[in-house]
Amino acid sequence: MKILSAITAFIYYLLAILGLPYGDCNTIYTPHGNLFVESRSDIFCPSDEVWENGAEYPSVICLANNGDKNGTLLATFEVFDKGQTKFRIMESFDKGDTWSEIAVVTEKFNPDLQAAWQPCLFELPEAMGDYAKGSIILGEVSLDDGCKSKTQLSLFVSEDCGKTWEEISVIDEAGGVEEGIWEPWFVYENGTLYCFYSDDSDPIHSQTIVYKSSTDLINWSEKVPVVVNENPDDRPGMPVVTKMGNGKYYLAYELLTNGDNKPCRYKISDSISEWDVDDQGTEIIAFRNRDLHSSPICLWIPEGGKNGTLIVNAKYGNKGHNELFVSYDYGETYSVIISPFKYSDARGFGYSPSMIYSEADKAIYYANSVDYKDGLSKIQFVRLSFNNRQFQC
Repeated sequence: MKILSAITAFIYYLLAILGLPYGDCNTIYTPHGNLFVESRSDIFCPSDEVWENGAEYPSVICLANNGDKNGTLLATFEVFDKGQTKFRIMESFDKGDTWSEIAVVTEKFNPDLQAAWQPCLFELPEAMGDYAKGSIILGEVSLDDGCKSKTQLSLFVSEDCGKTWEEISVIDEAGGVEEGIWEPWFVYENGTLYCFYSDDSDPIHSQTIVYKSSTDLINWSEKVPVVVNENPDDRPGMPVVTKMGNGKYYLAYELLTNGDNKPCRYKISDSISEWDVDDQGTEIIAFRNRDLHSSPICLWIPEGGKNGTLIVNAKYGNKGHNELFVSYDYGETYSVIISPFKYSDARGFGYSPSMIYSEADKAIYYANSVDYKDGLSKIQFVRLSFNNRQFQC
């Protein structure tokens, strides 16, 4: 029996090395140890009053700077119900096994706008301005009815672990759907908060990726270019950033050209504030020409190989849409492993997943939009670890 188990494990190892994803809903085999699904739960299931696709674009954080609240999970997502866009704030005290709603966030500054799209949660690791260490911020895109003339990157803060929220600043504002600003992503480094986002307002380029920075959450710098493609019709967007174990920053983003969804790309920088705009990015390609398309997420964790593991996911790839890419050499090469999520090809499903690592729990917390019923998507959550406690389907 032990010999059979050893042979089976060796076969799984070879499949992972060859970039042939293998696994099931319990176990994800990788070249450097296996990931186990410890828990699977629904953060939010839409009702009949929810508009169109249901819920999508989740954002999850695990509190680490809030004393006895540490370990609490907070989540939010896009949803349009009862005639209004809003962000529900969900909370879990049991590592994601169960969830409850604790707040709803809506646009406050401008009565002509609604808090609508692309939320991003973030916990402050240090005090900034008037806001204490552990304060929770939420960045999102507010827009007018039909997104005809105005988009606004709004910043909200909660000083009670997500129960109440105050809108405190506008990071940037621009025109409507053809000239808007989208998809905020936060990175903190040495007293400065960086907000990376997609920018349609450039008069020459269809879309670029830029960042603004702040040391107090109120006052924001001028825009700094990060990704500017030579082809003005290119649309690099949906930026996400993770800091790797070698101290470098890995930026992943999607790319559209004349409506064609190209493979996701990445750039690497020694400094979060300095990016080579002449660098046109490198396609994220795995063995046998597997690639990823649309709304990527990236995360570096210390588990796995001697250099840790870089994990990249997106809505779909050219070989399917239930795969994760993993790299053990800081993005030089990629293997392919199975994703714990399965979803259909409908527009909102699998759109912009969220993935974080809890150092305290040695676990990956991962949320995505998946099939629910009647064409609607729900927000599902899984907890992954490298240990042997397995969740039974």
